[in-house]
Amino acid sequence: MTLSPLDLALLRFQQPVGRSCLCSAPACSTWFLSAGGLGIIRLFAVLLLSLPTFLYAQAPASVPNRVLQLDGNLAHVQLPADMFTTLDEATIECWVRFETFNLNSHVFDFGELKHEVYLSHYGASPNLKFIITDASLTRHRIDVPGAWLAGRWCHFAMVTGKGGAQLYLNGVQLADDRFTGSLSGVGGTYNYFGRANITGDPKITRFHGELDEFRVWKTARSGQQIREAMFRKLTGSEPDLAGLWNFDDGTAKDSSPAGHHGQLEDGAACVPAALPAGVDEVALPAVLYGKVMNADGKAAPVATVQVDSAGLTVVSGETDDEGNYQLATYATA
Repeated sequence: MTLSPLDLALLRFQQPVGRSCLCSAPACSTWFLSAGGLGIIRLFAVLLLSLPTFLYAQAPASVPNRVLQLDGNLAHVQLPADMFTTLDEATIECWVRFETFNLNSHVFDFGELKHEVYLSHYGASPNLKFIITDASLTRHRIDVPGAWLAGRWCHFAMVTGKGGAQLYLNGVQLADDRFTGSLSGVGGTYNYFGRANITGDPKITRFHGELDEFRVWKTARSGQQIREAMFRKLTGSEPDLAGLWNFDDGTAKDSSPAGHHGQLEDGAACVPAALPAGVDEVALPAVLYGKVMNADGKAAPVATVQVDSAGLTVVSGETDDEGNYQLATYATA
């Protein structure tokens, strides 16, 4: 059974609890979404696919591309303290490839425990998790179940600032949040690639996979700017760069003028590998999002929303405190 992104966009939902919502797409007669246990609900703004419009292939590199390879045990990169604590708006971008999903492994973690910004996944699942705290130590969290793909390169971008927060994967906006803070509200003491700000077992939260073209901008970049540059190799001289790590010289050198050079630790290595060269080489997620209400017309927090196909659950997640949810899914062959 093949479900294309265009087919996914034809889904329609508005059903009582416990009843299936069949897909109206011509290529699929078995996909449905269900929610249960909370009385009559209505699912609004059901499915949106934000297709990237400007994606450019990068020019052939003059030197072999290298990526940061981390083994999921102890390997990580130690970065300098206080790198981005003055940024009231910022965009973080990187290419990520998970080899396996270690328990709550962190792609990066900047700050201090419970006063940090990090990119991860929930448990041992492919459910993307992003957390940023503000100066009052309040945590702001974005979850997108089903977003990560094991063994595939994915381009991640997170925009923060006075215009709110937006999260992109492979050029597609997956989620947003009303949070208007940025990296200036995060602690600055400990900054890592591949591990978390956590004590105890040093193997907990260690990232197993590869990382490349890690960029931090001192501006809130638009979706179009992200898509235009995601396949390009930067030089470090681009305006508004606050940090750039591309690992091509075999080190964790910051190629931006900021010079936030890192140290490879405990077996971290820079190895030759090719990144996707254009949109045809990445998987584009379809985004299912909406708000779940109970029979009294109030938001239904912690309600389970799932997409099933042929009796199997493809992706599932829970609503937040305001009843909102977003899920990511991909076309399958």
